[in-house]
Amino acid sequence: MKKFFVILGIAVPVLIGAAIIVLLILRRDVPPPDLSDLKVDRPDVADENNAFTYFEAAAEKMYRPSDAEFIWAYVVGEPVDPQTVQEVLARNEETFESMRKGVACEICLPPRVVSPYDHPPHLQDWRALANLLAFKARHDRLAGDHAQAVDTSRTLLRFGNLVQHDPILFTEYLTGFALLETGLMRVVELAHDRDAPAMQLKRLARILGGLGPFDHGLVRAMKVDCEECVEIVNQIQRREKTFMQALDMDGGWMEDQLLTRLCFQPNKTKEMFAQVCREVIRNAPRAYGNMKPSEVMEAASRRCRSKRGALGPNAVGDILVGLWGRLYIHSLEVKCRIEADVAGMLLVCACNAYRRDHGTFPERLDDLVPDYIKAVARDPFDGEPFRYNRAKQIVYSVGEDLEDLGGSTLNPWGEEVGSFGSARWRDAEDAVFGLTKSAEAEESRDTESEEAQEAKRDAGQDTQ
Repeated sequence: MKKFFVILGIAVPVLIGAAIIVLLILRRDVPPPDLSDLKVDRPDVADENNAFTYFEAAAEKMYRPSDAEFIWAYVVGEPVDPQTVQEVLARNEETFESMRKGVACEICLPPRVVSPYDHPPHLQDWRALANLLAFKARHDRLAGDHAQAVDTSRTLLRFGNLVQHDPILFTEYLTGFALLETGLMRVVELAHDRDAPAMQLKRLARILGGLGPFDHGLVRAMKVDCEECVEIVNQIQRREKTFMQALDMDGGWMEDQLLTRLCFQPNKTKEMFAQVCREVIRNAPRAYGNMKPSEVMEAASRRCRSKRGALGPNAVGDILVGLWGRLYIHSLEVKCRIEADVAGMLLVCACNAYRRDHGTFPERLDDLVPDYIKAVARDPFDGEPFRYNRAKQIVYSVGEDLEDLGGSTLNPWGEEVGSFGSARWRDAEDAVFGLTKSAEAEESRDTESEEAQEAKRDAGQDTQ
């Protein structure tokens, strides 16, 4: 019996040691990945040539009425005090001048952020400036000064285009799209205004044709975010931040530490982030229907769903990549949406200009070339020319499902979604752009009210 316990006393530590060695081998990290191809180039730009200088000055000069919701209330057509409208315009003359100087620049390059968790205050300022420009564009149009309304709309569209083109944060890239959407709503109003001259609608079409490209900003945003993700992984590795803190979640200290120590391979996680970013970058110039699925995301998702996924050698990395990578993949869809919005509104402006000159809408979109547009815009979802239904007075994109359903604004359940603003992307079978106000007013009235309230709330938050 004594001999048995002696053998057992030797065997148990040996087995435990062997198990630890096997565990360490299985969980051994990969070498540090080569990320040189994802390095972000930051050009040297003099302050006087940097649009950010003027946008920052505009934000400092901007006059905001005491009622934080006043500007957006006027933008969405709610009744407001006319004297306050004039006061806002008069007291923001210097703001408008700074914005005009800013959009005359070729690049907008904000200062570097100190931490990947920073949320630069200029993003809220930019939304407030966009609302102010929308305010002025609406006033110009209602005053009958369509040339000035187009100029102001151009400033707003150019503003959003500069922001999305050279972002320093992924959120900045998306903010550029939000600014563009604000400008596109002003374009809709001008295109549907019966008093807008053909010449001004042609100008609008040319302005819209000069926007983009939108894949350049996405590529830069991916590289910037890859740097941020690598830094977050480094912080977890250095124990400066816990795994749960990186996800903005609460978790027990013990569980967090055990997960980080036993189920986390920092270099492997960085490599996975880099691969996802490279996949997005390769897909950026492609039509949505030609994009390749993310092999890295699919593999990480399979591991997370497996029975042993929670205790896998890099379970923490799989979760991080799965959550953040999903946002990156979705950004490709968002990019295609803004491309479709710009292309759709370009065609709406061109068709209405044609109608002013000829008394009727064109028989085919090709009739707009070359007098109104250089070429018929391509649908960013399937790569085919934009669709046109003269009888319905609409142009449309097939959207994410890649099916041409004749310009349907119904969702898969047969409910009317509409075609007003972002409503066209809320599960609608096609993404529709009405050539006239009557072509979309009835189907989008309820949606417009809902969006106006939502945007109004956002505007109130931005001005606080």
